[in-house]
Amino acid sequence: MKDTNKQSQATGIVVSCSRRNAMVLVPPHALLPARIGSKVLDIVVGDRVKLSREHEHHIIVEVEERTNCLSRTLGPKTKNIVVNLDRLLLVTAVEPLFNTSFVDRVLVVCFLRDIPVTLIVNKCDLGTEETDHLIAAYASVGIDLLLTSALEENGLRYLRPLLDDADLHSIALAGVSGVGKSSILNALIPDAEQRTGSVSWKTGKGTQTTSMAQGYLYTRDHCDDLLIVDLPGIQHFGVSNLQYRQVAESYPEFVALAAGCEYADCRHIAEPACAVLEAVDSGEIAPSRYLSYLGIIDEIDAHKPY
Repeated sequence: MKDTNKQSQATGIVVSCSRRNAMVLVPPHALLPARIGSKVLDIVVGDRVKLSREHEHHIIVEVEERTNCLSRTLGPKTKNIVVNLDRLLLVTAVEPLFNTSFVDRVLVVCFLRDIPVTLIVNKCDLGTEETDHLIAAYASVGIDLLLTSALEENGLRYLRPLLDDADLHSIALAGVSGVGKSSILNALIPDAEQRTGSVSWKTGKGTQTTSMAQGYLYTRDHCDDLLIVDLPGIQHFGVSNLQYRQVAESYPEFVALAAGCEYADCRHIAEPACAVLEAVDSGEIAPSRYLSYLGIIDEIDAHKPY
Protein backbone atom coordinates (compact mmCIF):
# COMPACT_ATOMS: atom_id res chain seq x y z
CA MET A 1 0.00 0.00 0.00
CA LYS A 2 1.29 3.47 -0.87
CA ASP A 3 2.37 5.58 2.12
CA THR A 4 0.38 8.79 1.74
CA ASN A 5 2.05 10.39 4.76
CA LYS A 6 5.45 10.53 3.06
CA GLN A 7 5.80 11.99 -0.42
CA SER A 8 8.07 14.19 -2.51
CA GLN A 9 7.21 17.78 -1.73
CA ALA A 10 9.42 20.49 -3.20
CA THR A 11 12.85 21.96 -3.78
CA GLY A 12 13.98 25.26 -2.34
CA ILE A 13 16.78 27.44 -0.99
CA VAL A 14 17.81 27.57 2.66
CA VAL A 15 17.45 31.14 3.98
CA SER A 16 18.28 30.44 7.63
CA CYS A 17 19.31 27.42 9.64
CA SER A 18 20.38 26.10 13.00
CA ARG A 19 21.86 22.73 13.87
CA ARG A 20 18.66 20.75 13.29
CA ASN A 21 16.17 23.15 11.69
CA ALA A 22 16.01 25.41 8.67
CA MET A 23 13.75 27.84 6.88
CA VAL A 24 13.47 27.03 3.18
CA LEU A 25 12.27 29.38 0.43
CA VAL A 26 10.25 27.49 -2.15
CA PRO A 27 9.82 29.69 -5.24
CA PRO A 28 8.26 32.00 -5.74
CA HIS A 29 7.46 33.13 -2.18
CA ALA A 30 6.62 30.21 0.12
CA LEU A 31 8.67 29.92 3.33
CA LEU A 32 8.61 26.44 4.84
CA PRO A 33 10.08 25.45 8.22
CA ALA A 34 11.96 22.19 7.79
CA ARG A 35 13.86 19.70 9.86
CA ILE A 36 17.32 18.57 8.78
CA GLY A 37 16.81 14.90 8.09
CA SER A 38 20.29 13.66 8.99
CA LYS A 39 23.21 14.82 11.08
CA VAL A 40 25.37 13.96 8.08
CA LEU A 41 23.82 16.78 6.05
CA ASP A 42 25.90 19.95 6.36
CA ILE A 43 23.25 22.60 5.73
CA VAL A 44 24.31 26.20 5.07
CA VAL A 45 22.33 29.28 4.06
CA GLY A 46 22.15 29.34 0.27
CA ASP A 47 22.01 25.58 -0.12
CA ARG A 48 19.57 24.25 -2.70
CA VAL A 49 17.75 21.39 -1.03
CA LYS A 50 15.08 18.78 -1.65
CA LEU A 51 12.24 18.34 0.84
CA SER A 52 9.94 15.50 1.64
CA ARG A 53 6.83 15.71 3.79
CA GLU A 54 6.44 13.30 6.67
CA HIS A 55 3.12 13.66 8.45
CA GLU A 56 2.99 17.36 9.41
CA HIS A 57 6.68 18.11 8.93
CA HIS A 58 8.92 19.07 6.01
CA ILE A 59 12.24 17.21 6.05
CA ILE A 60 15.41 18.15 4.17
CA VAL A 61 16.54 14.92 2.58
CA GLU A 62 19.11 16.03 -0.01
CA VAL A 63 21.51 18.90 -0.69
CA GLU A 64 22.34 19.73 -4.30
CA GLU A 65 25.94 20.24 -5.41
CA ARG A 66 27.26 23.71 -4.53
CA THR A 67 28.74 26.12 -7.05
CA ASN A 68 30.94 27.81 -4.42
CA CYS A 69 31.30 28.25 -0.66
CA LEU A 70 32.48 31.17 1.46
CA SER A 71 34.16 29.84 4.60
CA ARG A 72 36.55 30.91 7.33
CA THR A 73 38.92 28.97 9.56
CA LEU A 74 38.73 28.86 13.35
CA GLY A 75 41.91 27.14 14.51
CA PRO A 76 41.81 23.63 13.03
CA LYS A 77 38.15 23.92 12.03
CA THR A 78 36.66 25.44 8.90
CA LYS A 79 33.20 26.98 9.15
CA ASN A 80 31.05 27.34 6.04
CA ILE A 81 29.19 30.67 6.07
CA VAL A 82 27.15 30.87 2.87
CA VAL A 83 27.07 28.99 -0.45
CA ASN A 84 26.00 29.35 -4.09
CA LEU A 85 26.72 33.07 -4.38
CA ASP A 86 26.61 34.96 -7.65
CA ARG A 87 28.35 37.90 -5.96
CA LEU A 88 29.52 39.02 -2.53
CA LEU A 89 28.98 42.64 -1.49
CA LEU A 90 31.87 43.28 0.88
CA VAL A 91 30.93 46.29 2.98
CA THR A 92 33.46 48.52 4.70
CA ALA A 93 33.30 52.16 5.74
CA VAL A 94 35.50 55.22 6.03
CA GLU A 95 38.28 55.52 8.59
CA PRO A 96 38.53 54.29 11.32
CA LEU A 97 36.22 51.43 10.20
CA PHE A 98 38.10 50.67 6.98
CA ASN A 99 39.50 47.33 8.13
CA THR A 100 41.93 46.45 5.33
CA SER A 101 43.02 43.23 7.05
CA PHE A 102 39.44 41.90 7.02
CA VAL A 103 38.77 43.15 3.50
CA ASP A 104 41.89 41.53 2.04
CA ARG A 105 41.28 38.20 3.78
CA VAL A 106 37.79 38.00 2.33
CA LEU A 107 39.06 39.04 -1.11
CA VAL A 108 41.65 36.25 -1.01
CA VAL A 109 39.09 33.58 -0.10
CA CYS A 110 36.60 34.84 -2.70
CA PHE A 111 39.30 34.76 -5.38
CA LEU A 112 40.13 31.16 -4.49
CA ARG A 113 36.45 30.11 -4.35
CA ASP A 114 35.52 31.90 -7.60
CA ILE A 115 33.09 34.32 -5.93
CA PRO A 116 32.86 37.74 -7.66
CA VAL A 117 33.18 40.64 -5.20
CA THR A 118 32.08 44.25 -5.11
CA LEU A 119 33.74 46.31 -2.39
CA ILE A 120 31.26 48.81 -0.96
CA VAL A 121 32.72 51.76 0.95
CA ASN A 122 29.83 53.03 3.08
CA LYS A 123 29.41 56.29 5.03
CA CYS A 124 31.32 58.18 2.34
CA ASP A 125 29.76 61.42 3.52
CA LEU A 126 32.18 61.09 6.46
CA GLY A 127 35.22 60.34 4.30
CA THR A 128 38.82 61.30 5.01
CA GLU A 129 41.97 61.70 2.93
CA GLU A 130 43.24 58.36 4.29
CA THR A 131 40.04 56.71 3.06
CA ASP A 132 40.65 58.17 -0.41
CA HIS A 133 44.13 56.56 -0.45
CA LEU A 134 42.70 53.18 0.53
CA ILE A 135 39.99 53.38 -2.11
CA ALA A 136 42.61 54.24 -4.73
CA ALA A 137 44.70 51.22 -3.71
CA TYR A 138 41.82 48.82 -4.41
CA ALA A 139 40.80 50.57 -7.60
CA SER A 140 44.38 50.29 -8.90
CA VAL A 141 44.33 46.47 -8.68
CA GLY A 142 40.96 46.09 -10.41
CA ILE A 143 38.66 45.53 -7.44
CA ASP A 144 35.05 46.43 -8.30
CA LEU A 145 34.10 49.41 -6.09
CA LEU A 146 30.95 51.24 -5.05
CA LEU A 147 30.76 54.30 -2.79
CA THR A 148 27.58 54.61 -0.71
CA SER A 149 26.03 56.43 2.21
CA ALA A 150 23.08 54.35 3.39
CA LEU A 151 21.72 57.12 5.63
CA GLU A 152 21.82 59.82 2.93
CA GLU A 153 19.02 60.39 0.41
CA ASN A 154 19.89 58.55 -2.82
CA GLY A 155 22.96 57.16 -1.06
CA LEU A 156 22.42 53.77 -2.70
CA ARG A 157 21.78 55.05 -6.21
CA TYR A 158 24.83 53.22 -7.61
CA LEU A 159 24.01 49.97 -5.80
CA ARG A 160 20.45 49.49 -7.04
CA PRO A 161 21.41 49.10 -10.75
CA LEU A 162 23.86 46.34 -9.78
CA LEU A 163 21.09 44.49 -7.92
CA ASP A 164 18.84 44.68 -10.98
CA ASP A 165 21.24 42.50 -12.99
CA ALA A 166 19.11 39.54 -14.11
CA ASP A 167 22.17 37.24 -13.96
CA LEU A 168 22.28 37.67 -10.17
CA HIS A 169 20.08 35.28 -8.21
CA SER A 170 21.82 35.07 -4.82
CA ILE A 171 24.20 37.56 -3.20
CA ALA A 172 25.44 38.25 0.33
CA LEU A 173 26.39 41.27 2.42
CA ALA A 174 29.53 40.83 4.53
CA GLY A 175 31.53 43.17 6.74
CA VAL A 176 32.79 43.83 10.24
CA SER A 177 30.30 45.14 12.78
CA GLY A 178 29.40 48.79 12.49
CA VAL A 179 30.12 49.45 8.82
CA GLY A 180 26.43 49.81 7.96
CA LYS A 181 25.40 46.44 6.50
CA SER A 182 22.08 46.52 8.35
CA SER A 183 21.42 50.11 7.27
CA ILE A 184 21.99 49.13 3.64
CA LEU A 185 19.69 46.14 4.03
CA ASN A 186 17.01 48.28 5.70
CA ALA A 187 17.15 50.72 2.79
CA LEU A 188 16.85 47.93 0.23
CA ILE A 189 14.32 45.74 2.08
CA PRO A 190 12.41 47.75 4.70
CA ASP A 191 10.56 44.59 5.82
CA ALA A 192 13.87 43.11 6.99
CA GLU A 193 13.77 45.46 10.00
CA GLN A 194 17.39 44.89 10.92
CA ARG A 195 18.44 46.56 14.16
CA THR A 196 21.31 48.96 13.49
CA GLY A 197 24.19 49.26 15.95
CA SER A 198 26.23 52.18 17.18
CA VAL A 199 29.91 52.75 16.44
CA SER A 200 32.70 54.08 18.60
CA TRP A 201 34.63 56.47 16.37
CA LYS A 202 37.56 56.31 18.81
CA THR A 203 38.01 52.54 18.57
CA GLY A 204 36.46 52.03 15.14
CA LYS A 205 34.45 49.10 16.50
CA GLY A 206 30.76 48.64 15.98
CA THR A 207 28.03 46.89 17.90
CA GLN A 208 27.15 43.57 16.28
CA THR A 209 23.46 43.40 15.37
CA THR A 210 23.33 40.26 13.17
CA SER A 211 23.95 36.97 14.98
CA MET A 212 23.36 34.48 12.16
CA ALA A 213 23.18 34.40 8.37
CA GLN A 214 19.71 35.32 7.18
CA GLY A 215 18.34 35.51 3.65
CA TYR A 216 15.78 38.07 2.43
CA LEU A 217 13.97 38.54 -0.89
CA TYR A 218 14.62 41.72 -2.83
CA THR A 219 11.78 42.41 -5.27
CA ARG A 220 12.74 43.39 -8.83
CA ASP A 221 10.41 44.72 -11.50
CA HIS A 222 11.80 43.11 -14.64
CA CYS A 223 13.24 39.79 -13.42
CA ASP A 224 12.94 37.23 -10.64
CA ASP A 225 13.37 38.27 -7.03
CA LEU A 226 16.94 38.38 -5.69
CA LEU A 227 18.01 36.53 -2.54
CA ILE A 228 20.15 38.80 -0.33
CA VAL A 229 21.90 37.06 2.57
CA ASP A 230 22.91 39.24 5.50
CA LEU A 231 25.97 37.72 7.19
CA PRO A 232 26.93 38.18 10.85
CA GLY A 233 29.47 40.89 11.60
CA ILE A 234 32.81 39.05 11.69
CA GLN A 235 35.71 40.77 13.43
CA HIS A 236 38.28 38.11 12.51
CA PHE A 237 38.13 36.20 9.23
CA GLY A 238 40.44 33.22 9.78
CA VAL A 239 42.44 31.91 6.81
CA SER A 240 44.97 29.59 8.45
CA ASN A 241 43.98 26.69 6.15
CA LEU A 242 45.43 28.42 3.07
CA GLN A 243 48.81 27.82 1.43
CA TYR A 244 51.45 30.52 0.91
CA ARG A 245 51.25 30.33 -2.88
CA GLN A 246 47.44 30.55 -2.82
CA VAL A 247 47.65 33.81 -0.88
CA ALA A 248 50.29 35.41 -3.09
CA GLU A 249 48.39 34.43 -6.23
CA SER A 250 45.27 36.13 -4.84
CA TYR A 251 46.99 39.54 -4.83
CA PRO A 252 46.85 40.81 -8.43
CA GLU A 253 49.65 43.33 -7.88
CA PHE A 254 51.93 40.53 -6.63
CA VAL A 255 51.17 38.27 -9.58
CA ALA A 256 52.13 41.00 -12.04
CA LEU A 257 55.58 41.32 -10.42
CA ALA A 258 56.40 37.82 -9.14
CA ALA A 259 58.04 36.75 -12.40
CA GLY A 260 60.75 39.30 -11.62
CA CYS A 261 61.67 37.68 -8.29
CA GLU A 262 65.01 35.83 -8.18
CA TYR A 263 63.43 32.74 -6.59
CA ALA A 264 60.49 30.89 -8.11
CA ASP A 265 59.15 30.04 -4.63
CA CYS A 266 59.65 33.56 -3.26
CA ARG A 267 57.33 34.33 -0.32
CA HIS A 268 57.88 38.11 -0.74
CA ILE A 269 58.97 38.57 2.87
CA ALA A 270 62.76 38.68 3.27
CA GLU A 271 64.14 37.09 0.11
CA PRO A 272 66.86 38.94 -1.84
CA ALA A 273 66.01 40.42 -5.23
CA CYS A 274 62.27 40.22 -4.56
CA ALA A 275 60.35 42.32 -7.08
CA VAL A 276 57.35 42.58 -4.74
CA LEU A 277 59.43 43.97 -1.86
CA GLU A 278 61.03 46.45 -4.24
CA ALA A 279 57.56 47.57 -5.32
CA VAL A 280 56.52 48.00 -1.66
CA ASP A 281 59.62 50.12 -0.99
CA SER A 282 58.95 52.29 -4.06
CA GLY A 283 55.27 52.79 -3.21
CA GLU A 284 54.01 50.87 -6.20
CA ILE A 285 52.24 48.46 -3.84
CA ALA A 286 50.08 50.03 -1.12
CA PRO A 287 51.55 49.49 2.38
CA SER A 288 48.12 48.49 3.72
CA ARG A 289 47.85 45.68 1.19
CA TYR A 290 51.31 44.36 1.97
CA LEU A 291 50.71 44.51 5.73
CA SER A 292 47.50 42.49 5.34
CA TYR A 293 49.46 39.94 3.29
CA LEU A 294 52.03 39.61 6.08
CA GLY A 295 49.21 39.16 8.60
CA ILE A 296 47.79 36.25 6.61
CA ILE A 297 51.22 34.61 6.29
CA ASP A 298 51.81 35.03 10.04
CA GLU A 299 48.48 33.32 10.78
CA ILE A 300 49.31 30.42 8.45
CA ASP A 301 52.72 30.02 10.14
CA ALA A 302 51.15 30.13 13.62
CA HIS A 303 48.81 27.22 12.82
CA LYS A 304 51.20 24.99 10.90
CA PRO A 305 51.52 21.52 12.46
CA TYR A 306 55.03 20.71 13.61
